[in-house]
Amino acid sequence: MNFFLNKNIEKVFRVLILLLFSLVFSLTIINSSVYNFVHKRHIPMIIFSIIIFLILAIIEIVYNEHNTQEETKDKANNNSNSYSLKKCISYFILLVPLFLYFFSGSGIKFSSLAQNIDLKNQAVPKKRKSSSANPFTGMQKNSMALTDGKIIISSENFSQWLSELYSNPYNYYEKEIELSGELWYGKDLGENQFAVGRLMMVCCAADMQAVGLFCESAKKSDFKDGEWVKVKGLLKERFIQDDASEPYIEIQSIEKEARPENVYVYPF
Repeated sequence: MNFFLNKNIEKVFRVLILLLFSLVFSLTIINSSVYNFVHKRHIPMIIFSIIIFLILAIIEIVYNEHNTQEETKDKANNNSNSYSLKKCISYFILLVPLFLYFFSGSGIKFSSLAQNIDLKNQAVPKKRKSSSANPFTGMQKNSMALTDGKIIISSENFSQWLSELYSNPYNYYEKEIELSGELWYGKDLGENQFAVGRLMMVCCAADMQAVGLFCESAKKSDFKDGEWVKVKGLLKERFIQDDASEPYIEIQSIEKEARPENVYVYPF
């Protein structure tokens, strides 16, 4: 540990740590693994952090460091080993996240969340009600625009459509719907029942949650849990309890689809 008392070696060590942090942050953006950890709106802050790390590394290189009063005092009191131990611990703490990145994998793997949630009661029960109508025509107002009379849910509008369908489902019942996402089988569902959805990230991986729509097919699906599929069908209403209900998709067709590079969706 006494090598930390050598100013030149310690300077090189600090520069390497700063450069490694800038490298790790850069790699997460280049290989898109950053989306496994944080919301995409944090990317500018990560780029800013990379710049700061590089600036600090340059400052370390050009700065001519002198012994501090604490170092001089420790040396005078023959406490150099104690001081070196403190330095070693502080650098070790800095190295921990770097080790985790390089040796624990570049992403976060999730098992099928549908196995851990009750899809039958996934939605908050809502009493039957209609959205406000146009006072001149009496027609219900739709917040989301249909595409050729269909509900087309994509990565870009996933959270908006999902919110609209659960908030104002009576505007869209009997409409054709297309939805791509991960297929989830629930432990309490029938063999011809499943959900199709995405993992929604509000801020970071810690707040990830499964969101989607319940689906029901006329026959058992041949797809495995966790496969990426596209479903087409009609939006219908199913009753949960008493007068409470939620929308679901009555499947007309289901086909396998390529998993997108970024499988997560964001509420804003």
